[in-house]
Amino acid sequence: MVSWRLWASVCTMLVCAGCGRIGYNPIGLQDDGSTPQDDGSTTPDEDAAVDPDLLVWIPFDDDPRSGAVDQQGVLAPGQCAVGRCPLSEPGIMGRSYRFDGTDDYVQFATVNALDFGAQNQPFTVSLWYLASDVSPPLQQVLMAQATASGGVAYQLALENFQGLAPLDTIWKVCESDCQSGTFAIDTDKTVQGAWTFVVGTWDGSTSRLFVDAVEVGSAPKSTIAFDGNPLMVGADLEAGDVIEDSLDGAIDDLRIYTRTLSIADQMQLMDEAKNP
Repeated sequence: MVSWRLWASVCTMLVCAGCGRIGYNPIGLQDDGSTPQDDGSTTPDEDAAVDPDLLVWIPFDDDPRSGAVDQQGVLAPGQCAVGRCPLSEPGIMGRSYRFDGTDDYVQFATVNALDFGAQNQPFTVSLWYLASDVSPPLQQVLMAQATASGGVAYQLALENFQGLAPLDTIWKVCESDCQSGTFAIDTDKTVQGAWTFVVGTWDGSTSRLFVDAVEVGSAPKSTIAFDGNPLMVGADLEAGDVIEDSLDGAIDDLRIYTRTLSIADQMQLMDEAKNP
């Protein structure tokens, strides 16, 4: 009969057969014997932000004087002229860019990936804005894919159409010029002094505008004008490369997707922003 002491010794040898091998670490201990800790290299927020249809993502956490960075790497860093850069301040998530309503802007060299009409590619533009002054007769541009004629391919803006305050929140999808592509929503959907989530979509045949994950209107649009001119944030690019219609307020977390975001998608983005 094998004694209990001998049996215990054999069991110990079997369990620890690999204990002497270099790098053997059966429970993942650190070199000092402590348990491993998350080094913060990947955060839950970063994991949540990964989306195969997220084409452009500009969180505005960078210094605008050194370039607004597209986290997806599709766009080169956005630029602004000395004395015409927005300020960096706390936003709905992290930092945001504060535009002065006079001459501030950020300009990105556009890419063919933003020509959604060419391939009849559904897309979404989403962003947060905080407007300081929404009095007419001003137009204040949130974002615009410019065209050489001084028009736009598509645009989110605060704009006056009826001479009444406050400005309308609009989503333009322009087929040939902005007269045929303009779509304005009710004035009561434009908010002053509070962060507002606005989304414009195009599914190949219809453009839709959403405010805080509520659809406020739609319009039939079959094509989109595009000629490779700059993508503007916080202002518009008119004919002759004149930059005007600067926003009086802040913009945060601009995203462009290669699909139309559902209401559920939009609500999830709002929840992530308000509960980081």
